[in-house]
Amino acid sequence: MVTIAADSEGAKDERIEKAFFIVEPNQKKLIEIARLLDLGELQSVVNAVVPLAKASEAYFGTVEGRRGCGKVVLSIMN
Repeated sequence: MVTIAADSEGAKDERIEKAFFIVEPNQKKLIEIARLLDLGELQSVVNAVVPLAKASEAYFGTVEGRRGCGKVVLSIMN
């Protein structure tokens, strides 16, 4: 699942405000990304998977044991 916010939604965190210059909701591009992922031609780098209950830790970058590059993924499964 990929989510894209339309804007910084009134966030006060400077990191969020600065990130929005690279975010552009574009359905055609997201469909193409999904196709490339399905074909294995594009791979994501996952650094950590944490339960949804730890979403605030993921957001603030305080996930225990996280090192290096890659995304933090929230698991919605038990």
